[in-house]
Amino acid sequence: MEKLDLDLTGVSAYSDSSHARDRELWRGFLSYALPVVMAHDVENLEKYLAEAVVYSFDELTAKGSENASQAEVIRCISTLLAKEIGVPPEFALASFYEGEVPTKLYKIKYKPLKKSVKVHQEDKMIGGWLADLAKVQEDKKFIKTVETWKKWLLQDKPYSKVG
Repeated sequence: MEKLDLDLTGVSAYSDSSHARDRELWRGFLSYALPVVMAHDVENLEKYLAEAVVYSFDELTAKGSENASQAEVIRCISTLLAKEIGVPPEFALASFYEGEVPTKLYKIKYKPLKKSVKVHQEDKMIGGWLADLAKVQEDKKFIKTVETWKKWLLQDKPYSKVG
């Protein structure tokens, strides 16, 4: 399985409360995008996405082992898909963390936004992800990569059999 070198400081920063809604939107995007990209059973993917959410930052950032679970595979696929469409892989990994890592890296004072402005920003962000996904779906290299991801999901021990 392809491994990405992720910046754990970045993962920690994206696990901050200020990114909670964006992380939720990424998981929603995956629940739409993965069945489309992989032509895979939607029910199982929804189950895998739900199981991939963790409450421990240590569990989130643990390196995969020989006996990778489906949840670890989904988190790996999420980071690789993010990299393909230009989203920071650290953000994609942090999206599976249900909690907050309080960071002292920066203190942000947000201006209160109207709900319509927030919705517009979220729509724009998701629209960008979908547009980038549509672009890479036609790439032959990406199609081969997706076939590898399918193998990972269908096998009991994806790390030991693929890659």
